[in-house]
Amino acid sequence: MEPRPRRDQTTIDRQIARRRFIALSTLAALALLLLSTSVASQATSLVVGGLRGAGIVPDGHGPQLGDSQVAPQRRPASLTRRHAVIHPSSPASPTNEWVPAAAPANPAAAPIALAPAASAPAGGEVPAPGSEPPAEEPPIQTPPKTEPPPKVEPPKSEPPKEEPPKSEPPPKEEPPKSEPPPKEEPTKPVEEPPAIPTEAPIFAGEEIGDFETVESAKGAITEVPDPLGSGETVLKMTVDDGDVYPITPTENPRAQAISPDLIENGDEFWLQTKFLLPADFPTKIPGWVGLGSIYGEPFNGPSPWQLDVEGEHINWPRNSTYGWDVPWQMPILKGQWITVLLHERFAKDGWAEMWVNGQPITFFSSGGYNPSNIAPTTHLEMQTMDKSNNGGPNAAKIANYRLEGMFESLTVYFGTLKLGETRESVEG
Repeated sequence: MEPRPRRDQTTIDRQIARRRFIALSTLAALALLLLSTSVASQATSLVVGGLRGAGIVPDGHGPQLGDSQVAPQRRPASLTRRHAVIHPSSPASPTNEWVPAAAPANPAAAPIALAPAASAPAGGEVPAPGSEPPAEEPPIQTPPKTEPPPKVEPPKSEPPKEEPPKSEPPPKEEPPKSEPPPKEEPTKPVEEPPAIPTEAPIFAGEEIGDFETVESAKGAITEVPDPLGSGETVLKMTVDDGDVYPITPTENPRAQAISPDLIENGDEFWLQTKFLLPADFPTKIPGWVGLGSIYGEPFNGPSPWQLDVEGEHINWPRNSTYGWDVPWQMPILKGQWITVLLHERFAKDGWAEMWVNGQPITFFSSGGYNPSNIAPTTHLEMQTMDKSNNGGPNAAKIANYRLEGMFESLTVYFGTLKLGETRESVEG
């Protein structure tokens, strides 16, 4: 192997020297560039600061200064601005202050940035609340300096005068709009609902022809106007002492109107009628005058109960089944209508309830005849069907039937006789 030729030492030294020169030249140029930049920047800052201090150059990029404007000086970046706040409780307090911030721990290490102070608006007015503050110039970054820049004292500027907050006028209250009155529609006549028809009675004897059977002398029962002037038509029964067999079926004078045989064993029914004893009716009856009952075959003696007049009373007596007792009576009333309402169960184990002129009757409460000492009651349990009328269905009757030989003639008036299954059917 042949040895590599050695380079000339002089040539190597020249190359090294050239490289060092280039490096030094580059460093010198860089240093000169940096130094010229720093000096230019510092000089610029000093010139601008002086011009601002003299009031020649305006702060920031605002408008040119006029006679009434003052150019505030740039504040160091280490100072922060406190925005204006209006406190109503202390209106004289300043609203645009600067508050110094804490200095950095190592001032030499931190770059010094100059930030422009906010300029007060022309005329010393404070921006309205909610408006954006004017944009500030970005701070100018400078490299570290060996000497601090000369301190420029900012001119003393008077704080802007605070104007009291403008109070907005209260909103105008508009008078309440009165709505026009609603149009009145013509009133329509109130139509009454149709009357609900009441339940009809199973029998209504208002005229002579309504009855199944009429037993009397000719002309003894007539249809006449109410003697008290009500306008109703009523039945007048006038019986002479000679209206006996063969003129009538019995040996005692009578006239009677009988309904159909509608009442059967076990039926519960309602009966209503009314009668009037005229003013010339006897004050005292020496025997008896029958006015009505529930009766039927085999017609074996008096019916279980009757409505009659005896002595000086209107009575409700019972037959021999109960010893001819009298559960209820009232004094004779002449010249007025007496209404009788009866509720009965027709059976051997039946019962009876009664109202006179709308008032409930308490049987055996006072007067009458009570040989068995039956306790007073409004619901009298009794045989309403016994040997006298247990031969079949019964009928209701109204009558002027009396003991022979008492009077030459006797008159009684009757209203409509009704039979029904409910109280409403006979009272309606």
